[in-house]
Amino acid sequence: PVDGEWMSFPENPGQRTLLYIHGGSFVLGRSAVHNALVANISSEAAADAFVLDYRLAPEDPFPAGIEDVKTAYRWLLARGTDPSQVAIVADSAGGSLALAALVSLRDEGAPLPAATALLSPWVDMTLSGDSVLTNLETDPIVSSLEAMNVVVRLYLQGCSAEEPLASPLFADLSGLPPTLIHVGAPEVLRDDGTRLAQNLRDAGCKAWCDVYPRMPHGWHALGTRIPETKRSLTEIGEFLKEMMPDRLPAGH
Repeated sequence: PVDGEWMSFPENPGQRTLLYIHGGSFVLGRSAVHNALVANISSEAAADAFVLDYRLAPEDPFPAGIEDVKTAYRWLLARGTDPSQVAIVADSAGGSLALAALVSLRDEGAPLPAATALLSPWVDMTLSGDSVLTNLETDPIVSSLEAMNVVVRLYLQGCSAEEPLASPLFADLSGLPPTLIHVGAPEVLRDDGTRLAQNLRDAGCKAWCDVYPRMPHGWHALGTRIPETKRSLTEIGEFLKEMMPDRLPAGH
């Protein structure tokens, strides 16, 4: 029912499955860089991964991508995947789609995954975080407020940026899975991540936000030769394995 690609690893004792939602400002498709990033995370987490190719704006604006995430997740469960062995991992704009999908799935009564990991998530289309202005000159990746506003218009196409699913930072976040968030201190989107962690905790959820000094937006994709990237990928893998413990084969 959805487009995407599997990445399978033979050494997956817990039968863990990741549903990966890539970034790209809601308008760009999956790249080889995303594939390498997912491979690294899957290796660290000892998990298989389904990388979703969701519909893109402007041809398919909000909420098409969110619906595709929900469809992909429900498809995984329909295949017999145990939700306690599923985690949703997303970067940048994919973080907005993933979080909004979780809110919607919760409201529909669906069983939720075991965990969520969000890398430099963009979850506030109102662009109200202080770092959107204070870090414009320190973020080498996202450095244009005008470009961000253009993306918001292409994605929302007249829908309010304050709509909870459009800016899930402001949604009712109660009942969502344990969430690990990584942001870089110089990022324009730093405050999206830090505020999201606080809002999750205020809603009674378990949430952790690690702010990495000197790291730009999306540094997880820079490769494991960079110590900070290696450290962050290891941390994500350990978090996902902790949230989805190994399962012994039947009879053991």
